[in-house]
Amino acid sequence: MSTLDGPGFQQDGPSLGSLKTGEEVAKMVRLSAARILQLSRAEVLPHFRIDGGEPLFSLPILKAYVRRHLTVACEGAPLPTRQILRKLFNGDRAPFTPVIDEAGRRYEFKGTAAIAT
Repeated sequence: MSTLDGPGFQQDGPSLGSLKTGEEVAKMVRLSAARILQLSRAEVLPHFRIDGGEPLFSLPILKAYVRRHLTVACEGAPLPTRQILRKLFNGDRAPFTPVIDEAGRRYEFKGTAAIAT
């Protein structure tokens, strides 16, 4: 318990001793300290300030916020099986010649490539 968390103070939030800086919580919520400070300055992240000082965070509150508002679940998709690939390309050779753009990110499909069985 912090010395400021005494019997004369109302407990309607986390104890002052449990509040952490952006640096301290960054790794625990998988955000950079700079991003945490940016979002707290924009008053997006839930935080506390003591006398206008640096933003301080309650780890349980911040984790719940990140989980609810900043985390997106990707369910993924099943990989195509060889049987599906054979049906798509009628058991023939599939058109495939990768062409990479200047950034190295895009493929176009030309030519042929065999589907392994």
